[in-house]
Amino acid sequence: MNISDLDDKYGQYGFIKSDLEYLLGFDLNSDVKPLPDYLYPYKTRFGITIKESANIMAGFKPMDNVTVVDKAELFHAYLDSLWDAVDNGLLNATKIEEEYYNDEKYRVNAILIKDEVTIWAEKNNIQWPFGVEERSGGGEKTKESTDDIIKRLMAENEKLKNEISEVRELLPILLKTYRDDDPLTLEIEIRREN
Repeated sequence: MNISDLDDKYGQYGFIKSDLEYLLGFDLNSDVKPLPDYLYPYKTRFGITIKESANIMAGFKPMDNVTVVDKAELFHAYLDSLWDAVDNGLLNATKIEEEYYNDEKYRVNAILIKDEVTIWAEKNNIQWPFGVEERSGGGEKTKESTDDIIKRLMAENEKLKNEISEVRELLPILLKTYRDDDPLTLEIEIRREN
């Protein structure tokens, strides 16, 4: 059978591409795989934990607790790589959770900016299912870069630290307003005199 026979035989069949794509649920021209259902909530998030990121990079579900040795090694390799990126300033981490074991402090988890992880993963050819999202808020589109967001948040953090230190300096004065013989106030005054 040659090609001309096929053309004549199947020439009467056709389909509307957009309708077929709608029914199938994906674009026929795209090489991008659709996200699994369990990753859709992560698509809209701004932050992602370092453990969830390592699980996704290793090919597991974000909340999986991997116990098989071979798979756990892959997870821990990505986890160490992400911590290394945080330590070297390539990724910014907030809310770093720490645990103590045998009088030593260990970092357990932290929150990363998902778009930063996306850019870092692309630079290092690591499989990462998300793209950089364009954020908009309040009806008008804002294109605040990640660096601008980080600078703004760091400035707010410094402002809050200054406010906390001012309140701590006023703490003995605030205590005196309630009682002159307050034990804590007396102890602070004795230590200041020495």
